[in-house]
Amino acid sequence: MVKQKLTYFVTTWALLVVHSGFSQKAELSGKVIDYETNEPLPYVTIVVKDKLAATYSDEAGTFNLDCTAGDSLIITHVGYERSVLFADKINGIIRLKPAPHVLRELTITPSGKKSRQTLGINRKHIETYMGGVIQYAMFVDNTDKRMGLIKKLHFEVAHSVTRGKHDKRQAKIRVRVYEKNGATGQPGRDILTAEKIIVVEPNQKDIRVDVSEEEIVFPPEGLFVGIDILGFVDESGKLIGYQISEAKKHVRVPLTTAITKPFTYVNPMGQKWMLCETLNANTGKQAVANACFEMVVEF
Repeated sequence: MVKQKLTYFVTTWALLVVHSGFSQKAELSGKVIDYETNEPLPYVTIVVKDKLAATYSDEAGTFNLDCTAGDSLIITHVGYERSVLFADKINGIIRLKPAPHVLRELTITPSGKKSRQTLGINRKHIETYMGGVIQYAMFVDNTDKRMGLIKKLHFEVAHSVTRGKHDKRQAKIRVRVYEKNGATGQPGRDILTAEKIIVVEPNQKDIRVDVSEEEIVFPPEGLFVGIDILGFVDESGKLIGYQISEAKKHVRVPLTTAITKPFTYVNPMGQKWMLCETLNANTGKQAVANACFEMVVEF
């Protein structure tokens, strides 16, 4: 039996961080709203470019983030245009413009009796867990090139363990489905048009999400399914946005190194997708790792 190890991606990602030793840090507080309606936008991703800092807005659209005056902030949200702003130019409010939704026309030809198939990587392959990363995405290949409709998504997760004890706070994650970027092979445009936010209980490991109403077509080139780790929920039910200082306490994702073909990408702090790697318990060397995510497709 392979010994389970707990891997945190933060140390690896830290090698890519650009440090600004002469800048004075301060906490930036603000609110993200819809450009047209002025309604608050929850779960917006706010990232400090080239630095190990990121968070999400809470249910009221508010956020707090450690940064410096000259930092560039990258603000993204499902269904909205990407925005890049200097921290010292934000006067408490960030307005995001809705993005035009481009529908891709794919026609599914009925083939008589319908059948359902579970695709992805099964939980029986779990060897280790990874924490400290904001976004995970696993590619599901359409080997038969048959188009179908995605009905359900299945994610294995685990709360962190500190000194032998599970974190007792609820956590929130966001379910994601991405097109495959034809140029890079990485996660591309969002397919989901509406947010799917899931509350993860302290001892919960199994998450099943019904997406049948979304009518997501499983295309011939395949697609990515994944999750964002949003943060914890406090006693009042308010989201405490992801903070790097609590990276080791956040929800972990199960991985396997038994499947050596790279299907899984991680985005440690919301800036850059990279192939997922972890320490192989048998060899002691870095190896390709894949998340144990699945989806049910009806053909």
